[in-house]
Amino acid sequence: MLAPEDEPFDGEGSRILEEEEEDEDNREHLEQKEKKDRYVGGIDPVTGLRVGKGIYKYSNPYFTYEGEWVDGKKHGQGKLLFADGGFFEGTFEEGQINGYGIRVWPNGCEYKGDWKKGEKHGHGTLENHETGESYVGDWNMNLRHGGGKWTKPSKEVIDGEFKYHFPQGHVSMRLSNGDLYDGNVEKGIIHGQGKYCYLSTSMCYEGEFVEAKRQGLGKFYAMKGVYVYEGRFEDDKQTKIPNQLLYYQEPKEEEPEDKKKKDNKKGEPEEDENPNKIVYEVGVSDPIRIELRSVFQGEDYEDDTPPDEEELKKQAASKKGQDEEESGRAVSFSLGRFEDKPLEEGQEQEGEPEKIWAEYKFSQSEDLTRVEVLSKEGIFVIEGLTYNISEEFKAGKYEILAKDVTPFIDNHLNEVKISLEIIDPEEPPVPAKGKKK
Repeated sequence: MLAPEDEPFDGEGSRILEEEEEDEDNREHLEQKEKKDRYVGGIDPVTGLRVGKGIYKYSNPYFTYEGEWVDGKKHGQGKLLFADGGFFEGTFEEGQINGYGIRVWPNGCEYKGDWKKGEKHGHGTLENHETGESYVGDWNMNLRHGGGKWTKPSKEVIDGEFKYHFPQGHVSMRLSNGDLYDGNVEKGIIHGQGKYCYLSTSMCYEGEFVEAKRQGLGKFYAMKGVYVYEGRFEDDKQTKIPNQLLYYQEPKEEEPEDKKKKDNKKGEPEEDENPNKIVYEVGVSDPIRIELRSVFQGEDYEDDTPPDEEELKKQAASKKGQDEEESGRAVSFSLGRFEDKPLEEGQEQEGEPEKIWAEYKFSQSEDLTRVEVLSKEGIFVIEGLTYNISEEFKAGKYEILAKDVTPFIDNHLNEVKISLEIIDPEEPPVPAKGKKK
């Protein structure tokens, strides 16, 4: 709280003063001398009431009033002093605090603004100079109500609409950790449509919130990049965020059974052979096209009662326009292979040679060792890739590495390896294993 609620001020203080004045005015048993001892100032010679300027000390020693009087009541400009060192200075109307005034508390709080019947009402500024907390805006009978800006001791700032003392409706917030929020709140809690930007990750979310958690449809994107995910959120998490990066190959035509049997006689393929494979014959093959896809892959399960075709159509129709989409994820492509480590001058080979990773230009046409590609709706595409044989680049087997390097996000996908075999048409083919030369 910015000001103590048990302070005999505002509504309660105003009532105390009114009741005391009424009691004193009606106390015929009080001696006139005692009254004169507590009041120093102007007196109407006809009515005997306090008028003009004067100082009045209440029977409750907590209060002292210095200021203007009309017909025996505080009216005009005055200053109400409190025994704890605090005071109010401003406008009085017929004994009540009404209009503009300044209230100072001994704990470092200060209010400058409008008043009504002893309550903060209208527009005003309440500050605590010791903690740094402040509120500048509209008040309704001592409650924050209307438009205002609230700065908390933690340096969190809420600028927007208030209702019955709480942020309510549309607000802009700067949290103590630097995060930003612009949107709807309910009793100070983020709830409804809004935009939240995370300073630590440079990411933003626009969409639905339920009790400060992302819930419903929303968009999650990089503040300074191009990454964006649109889809459904549950319990503050994306429901189907891509978790697999796959190499996509066009489906091949089914081979005839007799050809399959003939190929089987040649022997089984090498163990652990990479299924992601590209064979490129220099000067003969078409330019290489590589396509990767980021997908959501859930756990495998068996449905004992799968839906029929009509039910599947209904499910597909109900999900139309609500599918999760992701774009702007970055994947870096590079090319290399393991080679024997060169021996130093005068060094002799002992045992098996040590293997090291040697990197080559992934794009010879652009003279680039690495190429970065951004996804569009979950698809990464590289087209027109060609290779030429040279002293630096020989025919043989290489490996293309595709690595998720998207900035700002923390859910990077798996690395994809694609086997690339470069064939020189001018060189004789290398015999396959198990065949005689």
